[in-house]
Amino acid sequence: MSPSVATRFTVAPTFSVRASAGHAFRVPTFTELYYTDPNHRASSDLRAERGWSAEAGADWVLGGRAIARATAFTRHDRDVIDWTRPSTAERWRTMNVRRVTVSGIETGLRYVFGSTNLAEVQYTLLSTEADALTGLLSKYVLDYAPHNVVLSGAVRVVGVDVSPRIGWTKRHARSSYAVVDLRASRKIRHVALFVEASNLFDEEYQEVTGVAMPGRWVSAGVRVVR
Repeated sequence: MSPSVATRFTVAPTFSVRASAGHAFRVPTFTELYYTDPNHRASSDLRAERGWSAEAGADWVLGGRAIARATAFTRHDRDVIDWTRPSTAERWRTMNVRRVTVSGIETGLRYVFGSTNLAEVQYTLLSTEADALTGLLSKYVLDYAPHNVVLSGAVRVVGVDVSPRIGWTKRHARSSYAVVDLRASRKIRHVALFVEASNLFDEEYQEVTGVAMPGRWVSAGVRVVR
Protein backbone atom coordinates (compact mmCIF):
# COMPACT_ATOMS: atom_id res chain seq x y z
CA MET A 1 0.00 0.00 0.00
CA SER A 2 1.44 3.38 -1.07
CA PRO A 3 -0.84 6.29 -0.05
CA SER A 4 -0.05 9.83 -1.19
CA VAL A 5 -1.57 13.29 -1.03
CA ALA A 6 -0.88 16.47 -3.00
CA THR A 7 -2.23 19.99 -3.07
CA ARG A 8 -1.70 23.22 -5.01
CA PHE A 9 -2.84 26.73 -4.10
CA THR A 10 -2.88 29.78 -6.37
CA VAL A 11 -1.87 32.81 -4.31
CA ALA A 12 -1.98 35.22 -7.26
CA PRO A 13 -2.36 34.89 -11.05
CA THR A 14 1.42 34.70 -11.35
CA PHE A 15 2.31 32.85 -8.14
CA SER A 16 1.33 29.45 -6.74
CA VAL A 17 2.53 27.07 -4.02
CA ARG A 18 2.35 23.27 -3.88
CA ALA A 19 3.06 20.41 -1.51
CA SER A 20 2.87 16.63 -1.50
CA ALA A 21 3.67 13.65 0.70
CA GLY A 22 3.52 9.92 0.21
CA HIS A 23 4.69 6.44 1.13
CA ALA A 24 6.67 4.23 -1.24
CA PHE A 25 8.53 0.94 -1.33
CA ARG A 26 11.15 -0.69 -3.57
CA VAL A 27 11.48 -4.44 -3.93
CA PRO A 28 14.97 -5.91 -4.33
CA THR A 29 16.23 -6.28 -7.88
CA PHE A 30 17.27 -9.59 -9.42
CA THR A 31 20.90 -8.52 -9.12
CA GLU A 32 20.53 -7.70 -5.42
CA LEU A 33 18.90 -11.08 -4.78
CA TYR A 34 20.85 -13.53 -6.94
CA TYR A 35 23.97 -12.02 -8.55
CA THR A 36 27.31 -13.64 -7.80
CA ASP A 37 30.88 -13.29 -9.06
CA PRO A 38 34.33 -13.55 -7.47
CA ASN A 39 33.86 -10.15 -5.78
CA HIS A 40 30.09 -10.14 -5.07
CA ARG A 41 27.54 -12.46 -3.50
CA ALA A 42 23.90 -11.43 -3.33
CA SER A 43 21.47 -12.47 -0.59
CA SER A 44 18.08 -13.96 -1.49
CA ASP A 45 16.37 -13.06 1.82
CA LEU A 46 16.30 -9.28 1.39
CA ARG A 47 13.27 -7.25 2.47
CA ALA A 48 11.75 -4.41 0.47
CA GLU A 49 12.90 -0.86 1.15
CA ARG A 50 10.16 1.37 2.58
CA GLY A 51 9.97 5.08 3.18
CA TRP A 52 8.10 8.37 3.34
CA SER A 53 8.76 11.40 1.16
CA ALA A 54 7.53 15.01 1.21
CA GLU A 55 8.12 18.13 -0.82
CA ALA A 56 6.98 21.75 -0.95
CA GLY A 57 7.58 24.33 -3.63
CA ALA A 58 6.49 27.45 -5.46
CA ASP A 59 6.11 28.57 -9.09
CA TRP A 60 6.36 32.20 -10.15
CA VAL A 61 5.60 33.60 -13.61
CA LEU A 62 7.80 36.61 -14.38
CA GLY A 63 6.74 39.04 -17.07
CA GLY A 64 4.80 36.44 -19.03
CA ARG A 65 7.92 34.85 -20.56
CA ALA A 66 9.88 33.49 -17.59
CA ILE A 67 8.95 30.88 -14.99
CA ALA A 68 10.93 30.43 -11.78
CA ARG A 69 10.52 27.28 -9.67
CA ALA A 70 11.87 26.18 -6.30
CA THR A 71 11.25 22.92 -4.46
CA ALA A 72 12.49 21.58 -1.13
CA PHE A 73 12.22 17.83 -0.61
CA THR A 74 13.06 15.09 1.86
CA ARG A 75 12.80 11.31 1.94
CA HIS A 76 13.20 8.93 4.89
CA ASP A 77 13.83 5.26 4.05
CA ARG A 78 14.35 2.17 6.17
CA ASP A 79 15.71 -1.30 5.38
CA VAL A 80 17.80 0.29 2.63
CA ILE A 81 19.67 -2.29 0.55
CA ASP A 82 23.42 -1.86 0.23
CA TRP A 83 26.45 -3.91 -0.75
CA THR A 84 28.67 -4.25 2.32
CA ARG A 85 31.73 -6.16 3.50
CA PRO A 86 33.85 -6.20 6.67
CA SER A 87 37.15 -5.67 4.82
CA THR A 88 38.58 -5.35 1.31
CA ALA A 89 39.62 -9.00 1.52
CA GLU A 90 35.96 -10.13 1.66
CA ARG A 91 33.27 -10.32 -1.04
CA TRP A 92 30.54 -7.68 -1.20
CA ARG A 93 27.20 -8.92 0.21
CA THR A 94 23.74 -7.38 -0.05
CA MET A 95 22.00 -6.50 3.22
CA ASN A 96 19.08 -4.47 4.59
CA VAL A 97 21.29 -2.31 6.74
CA ARG A 98 20.29 1.31 7.00
CA ARG A 99 17.93 4.11 7.70
CA VAL A 100 18.71 6.84 5.15
CA THR A 101 17.48 10.44 4.93
CA VAL A 102 17.86 12.32 1.65
CA SER A 103 17.11 16.06 1.60
CA GLY A 104 17.65 18.76 -0.96
CA ILE A 105 16.58 21.80 -2.92
CA GLU A 106 15.84 22.03 -6.63
CA THR A 107 15.57 25.41 -8.38
CA GLY A 108 14.96 26.33 -11.99
CA LEU A 109 14.40 29.25 -14.32
CA ARG A 110 12.94 29.00 -17.84
CA TYR A 111 12.77 31.90 -20.28
CA VAL A 112 10.86 31.78 -23.58
CA PHE A 113 11.82 34.17 -26.37
CA GLY A 114 10.30 34.33 -29.80
CA SER A 115 7.79 31.65 -30.77
CA THR A 116 10.09 28.60 -30.73
CA ASN A 117 13.11 29.47 -28.59
CA LEU A 118 13.76 28.93 -24.89
CA ALA A 119 16.58 28.75 -22.36
CA GLU A 120 16.52 26.96 -19.02
CA VAL A 121 18.83 26.52 -16.04
CA GLN A 122 18.33 24.08 -13.15
CA TYR A 123 20.32 23.55 -9.95
CA THR A 124 19.97 20.72 -7.43
CA LEU A 125 21.56 20.55 -3.99
CA LEU A 126 21.49 17.12 -2.34
CA SER A 127 22.43 15.85 1.12
CA THR A 128 22.31 12.26 2.40
CA GLU A 129 22.57 11.00 5.97
CA ALA A 130 22.67 7.34 6.96
CA ASP A 131 23.04 5.23 10.08
CA ALA A 132 26.64 4.23 10.70
CA LEU A 133 27.68 0.73 9.67
CA THR A 134 29.74 -0.63 12.55
CA GLY A 135 32.60 -2.73 11.21
CA LEU A 136 31.31 -2.71 7.61
CA LEU A 137 32.32 -0.94 4.41
CA SER A 138 29.53 0.51 2.24
CA LYS A 139 29.49 0.51 -1.55
CA TYR A 140 26.58 2.70 -2.68
CA VAL A 141 24.42 4.45 -0.06
CA LEU A 142 26.64 7.51 0.46
CA ASP A 143 27.83 7.61 -3.16
CA TYR A 144 25.86 10.65 -4.36
CA ALA A 145 26.43 13.97 -6.12
CA PRO A 146 25.74 16.98 -3.84
CA HIS A 147 25.71 19.54 -6.68
CA ASN A 148 24.20 19.35 -10.16
CA VAL A 149 23.64 22.14 -12.70
CA VAL A 150 21.87 21.71 -16.07
CA LEU A 151 21.78 24.33 -18.83
CA SER A 152 19.48 23.57 -21.75
CA GLY A 153 17.68 25.34 -24.52
CA ALA A 154 16.02 25.22 -27.90
CA VAL A 155 16.50 27.55 -30.85
CA ARG A 156 15.42 27.47 -34.49
CA VAL A 157 18.17 28.26 -37.00
CA VAL A 158 17.26 28.34 -40.72
CA GLY A 159 14.41 25.92 -40.16
CA VAL A 160 16.45 23.54 -38.00
CA ASP A 161 15.52 23.07 -34.34
CA VAL A 162 18.71 22.85 -32.26
CA SER A 163 18.55 21.69 -28.63
CA PRO A 164 21.79 21.78 -26.61
CA ARG A 165 22.15 20.48 -23.05
CA ILE A 166 25.09 20.89 -20.67
CA GLY A 167 25.12 19.04 -17.38
CA TRP A 168 27.75 19.75 -14.70
CA THR A 169 28.01 17.46 -11.68
CA LYS A 170 30.21 17.77 -8.61
CA ARG A 171 30.53 14.51 -6.70
CA HIS A 172 33.39 14.98 -4.24
CA ALA A 173 35.94 17.63 -3.35
CA ARG A 174 38.19 16.63 -6.26
CA SER A 175 35.66 15.02 -8.59
CA SER A 176 33.44 16.85 -11.07
CA TYR A 177 32.52 16.43 -14.72
CA ALA A 178 30.53 18.11 -17.50
CA VAL A 179 28.57 16.29 -20.19
CA VAL A 180 27.32 18.00 -23.36
CA ASP A 181 24.44 16.64 -25.47
CA LEU A 182 23.15 18.10 -28.73
CA ARG A 183 20.10 17.38 -30.87
CA ALA A 184 19.15 18.87 -34.24
CA SER A 185 15.92 18.18 -36.09
CA ARG A 186 14.01 19.47 -39.08
CA LYS A 187 10.50 18.84 -40.28
CA ILE A 188 9.88 18.55 -44.02
CA ARG A 189 6.18 18.18 -44.68
CA HIS A 190 5.23 14.89 -42.97
CA VAL A 191 8.76 13.75 -42.23
CA ALA A 192 10.95 14.83 -39.30
CA LEU A 193 14.69 14.20 -39.57
CA PHE A 194 16.93 14.28 -36.49
CA VAL A 195 20.53 13.81 -35.42
CA GLU A 196 21.59 13.66 -31.78
CA ALA A 197 24.92 13.33 -30.06
CA SER A 198 25.30 12.26 -26.43
CA ASN A 199 28.44 13.07 -24.47
CA LEU A 200 29.59 15.15 -27.42
CA PHE A 201 33.12 15.77 -26.10
CA ASP A 202 33.66 12.17 -24.97
CA GLU A 203 33.92 12.98 -21.26
CA GLU A 204 35.12 10.14 -19.02
CA TYR A 205 32.94 10.01 -15.90
CA GLN A 206 31.19 7.77 -13.41
CA GLU A 207 27.70 8.37 -12.02
CA VAL A 208 28.30 5.45 -9.65
CA THR A 209 31.83 4.88 -8.40
CA GLY A 210 33.47 2.06 -10.34
CA VAL A 211 30.94 2.09 -13.22
CA ALA A 212 32.19 3.96 -16.30
CA MET A 213 29.50 5.71 -18.34
CA PRO A 214 29.37 5.52 -22.15
CA GLY A 215 31.57 7.80 -24.22
CA ARG A 216 30.45 9.84 -27.22
CA TRP A 217 27.80 8.30 -29.42
CA VAL A 218 25.74 9.69 -32.30
CA SER A 219 22.39 8.55 -33.66
CA ALA A 220 20.10 9.69 -36.46
CA GLY A 221 16.58 8.86 -37.50
CA VAL A 222 13.44 9.66 -39.43
CA ARG A 223 10.00 10.11 -37.92
CA VAL A 224 6.75 10.33 -39.84
CA VAL A 225 4.32 12.95 -38.50
CA ARG A 226 0.79 13.71 -39.59
